[in-house]
Amino acid sequence: MSRTIALTLLNEFRLLLRDPVGLFMLLLAPIVIIAVAGFSLGNIYGTRLAANTFTLALVDDDHGAAAKAIVEALEREPAVTVAPVPTLDAARAIVIGRDRAPLAILIPAGTTAALADGHFAKVILYVDPIKRLEVSAVEFRIAELCQRISAAARDQARSHLANGSIDLRARLARISADLNALQAGVTDYERQISSARAHAESALKAQIGRQMRVALDAIRAQTQAAIDQSIAQAKSALAARVRTIRIDFADIALNKPLQRNPARLVAAGGDGQSGYFW
Repeated sequence: MSRTIALTLLNEFRLLLRDPVGLFMLLLAPIVIIAVAGFSLGNIYGTRLAANTFTLALVDDDHGAAAKAIVEALEREPAVTVAPVPTLDAARAIVIGRDRAPLAILIPAGTTAALADGHFAKVILYVDPIKRLEVSAVEFRIAELCQRISAAARDQARSHLANGSIDLRARLARISADLNALQAGVTDYERQISSARAHAESALKAQIGRQMRVALDAIRAQTQAAIDQSIAQAKSALAARVRTIRIDFADIALNKPLQRNPARLVAAGGDGQSGYFW
């Protein structure tokens, strides 16, 4: 088997030596083709593109922080020249009218808000199918750029979320402290109200007692004054009556002499005792 292979290779080598043109095409043609293709496509698929190789028409409908970051990142690419245009029609005109303008980029409205909320955002590419080789090279760069921007936006969103969580926990702690202070204030206020109620009740009872004592003293004084006045009036009336009786006795004593009448005395007394009858 090995002898057959060796004889076949020897035979083929002898045939090539007899055909110099075939030997040349076999050895040198691949090298030439690879060199020509490498030089011609080096600006497209090479690791480093030449300066200002492509022109990118860019339409910014977002006008936010994300759109600004995309534009700044594209402007930092040495192989890309950014051509901002206001409308999509103007971008199409640049892609169609310039040889090194393979595509146009549209940043839709709401891109910044979507990235800020942690959602995915789309950047729309309008491609010229005729310039597919250039588009492939630029797409790779734009894909890397979008990945970097998306990662930075996600990191920023996570940072904002973490900061928001810390701030939320701090606010909850402050609210809890405020609620505890409010509860303590309410408890102290209720204690003060209870103390004030007890003090007010005690003061009211004392005031009512004082007023009742004053009223009772006034009633006693009025009653005593009425009694004293009634006694005085009775004494005055009695004194007037006594004076009247004395005057009557005096008049009788002066006008009628005393007469002794035993018969009348007996009839009057009835018990045999002596007496006088007027």
